[in-house]
This record gives sequence, C-alpha cells and structure tokens, in this order.
Amino acid sequence: MTCIIIPRRRVAAVFLILSHLWIILLPDAIRAQGSGCGYDRGRPTVAGARTSFQVFDFECAERELNDVLKQGNLTSATRAEAHALLAAVHYQSTQDSTHRREKVLGQLREVFKADAEWRGTLDIQGPEFLGLVDQARRDVERSAAKPPATAKTETPKMERPVDVQPTGKSGGGSKKWIYVALGAGVIGVAALALGGGGGGGATDQNLPDFPPHPSNGGK
Repeated sequence: MTCIIIPRRRVAAVFLILSHLWIILLPDAIRAQGSGCGYDRGRPTVAGARTSFQVFDFECAERELNDVLKQGNLTSATRAEAHALLAAVHYQSTQDSTHRREKVLGQLREVFKADAEWRGTLDIQGPEFLGLVDQARRDVERSAAKPPATAKTETPKMERPVDVQPTGKSGGGSKKWIYVALGAGVIGVAALALGGGGGGGATDQNLPDFPPHPSNGGK
C-alpha cells in the first residue's frame, strides 16, 4: 500500500486558498439566498408566483404576488387570481390555524370583491380550503345585498301666513271694522247736514247703523 505524503507547507497553502475563497464567496451566497426570488421585479406575474408555489417556495411566491397587486393596471380577473393564489400561499405557510383561517378568508374575500363571478384556478383542492372559498363567497354576497343606509328626512314646518291674526286674543277687533265704522259715521254726519243740520226738527230714522263689533260675534 502506497502512502502519499503531502508536505505541511502545501497543505497550509491549500487551506489558506480555500479559506480565502470561502470568505469571498459566502456573502454572495447569503445575499442570493436572502433575495433569491428570480422574478423580474419590474414585471411580476401570477404565473411566476405559481411556479414558486409549486416548488414550495412560499416566500418568493408571496413577494411576487404582492408586487403584482401593487400594479395599477390589473384586470379584475388577474387581481382575483392573484388574491386566490395568495390565499393558497397563506394556507400552506401559516402555522397557527386561527391566524391561517383569518388570512386565507381575507384574501378569498378580496377575490370575490374583485370579480363576483370568479371561477379561476384553485391551487389547493382540499375540503377545508374549498369550504373557506364558499364561505368567502357567501360573505361578499351577503355584504353586497345589504340595503344602503337611507338619509334622514326632516318634517316640513308649517308656517302661519303673515296676514292672518291669531285667534283667541282680545285686541279690540280688526282694523277693517274700525274703517267701516268711521265710514258709517261720516255718512251719518253728511246726512244730518243735508237734512237741516239737526236744528230742532225730527230726527232722521234712516241713518246707517254701525256694523257689529267682531268681538260680539256679529250680534
């Protein structure tokens, strides 16, 4: 059996070279792993996120979907599909069952808010996930069926006409009666003057009477 003896100096040199390469390359490897989602940040797609989801890279799938939803020119179908896939990502990656249910339902409700008739791709076909899909659809339909709040209407106020006098108050009658009474007195005085000025003859029985005062009820 042949034994190869490597000088210690050569071993030390190789070790130093490997250590140097490790120090240089390690930070790049760490950075690549930390941001290793290989999609184009300027053009994220649901299809790219689905590829990450299918290889269990839920972190990259979530990142790309969030970038997709930030775009302002999405169609309702694309927005709904992105929320549906994000619901699947949360369902697979969230450990706590209560928190997972809330996150999944929140994303599924956004699906049917974006497109009430959505019938797109569901990346999970388990009974629990499908039950959450049905519940989210019912929640959105129930919310849309609520009648809008009616505005309060104010009861119109009845205002009394300016020229109508209040009843039940004593004030000496209306001004109209006073004018009529004065007119009748003037006529009576004129009649007396024409009949001789009232110098001792018989009194004229045809003088007009004063109209009854309104407070006496016309009697």
